[in-house]
Amino acid sequence: VRGNHDEAFDLAMNRGHVGDLPMHLYPGMKGKFTAESYGIIFSKDLEYNVMAASYKKLVPQKHKDFFAGLPLYYNIEMEDRNYVIWHAGLGESCWFDILDMYKDDDLDMDHLIDAAAVDYKYNILWDHEGPNQYAEIPGFTQVVGHMPVQYPYFSDNVIMCDTGCGHENRPLTAVILPDNIYTQVTDEG
Repeated sequence: VRGNHDEAFDLAMNRGHVGDLPMHLYPGMKGKFTAESYGIIFSKDLEYNVMAASYKKLVPQKHKDFFAGLPLYYNIEMEDRNYVIWHAGLGESCWFDILDMYKDDDLDMDHLIDAAAVDYKYNILWDHEGPNQYAEIPGFTQVVGHMPVQYPYFSDNVIMCDTGCGHENRPLTAVILPDNIYTQVTDEG
């Protein structure tokens, strides 16, 4: 699913303007490593607009299309449980707003989740929620990343599975649904 880093890259490559590149290249986003992997060499002498245009040319269209096509979320039903998998998840206040905004529209849960993805896209990509701040969506468990935790967190309401991969000595974690079993790998193997 689309995450905040994917969004920044997609904005810079596909949907935005040259001015969107700084967010992608911001040190916390680690976009400089991505740019270097495509052959960009950073230099104080290189004019920013020239570098940005070169970067856009170096990224294959196939890669741009991949990022442009990433969905905001997936809905999966397994053993009578629904999971909504999105990057940062949906907080309580956003869910209450959705319920209030669409109270007269007689929407089922799938359509309310669709509405939440559209109306609260920023939150789904960027918010940092704690385990007790995620929305309780009746019949659904949110599966989220974005906010690193020491170990995966499991409840009926939310599964937090980002264990900080990409930071030194932090594992990559995969969760096996619906059993809530997880497996991890580190750079040591």
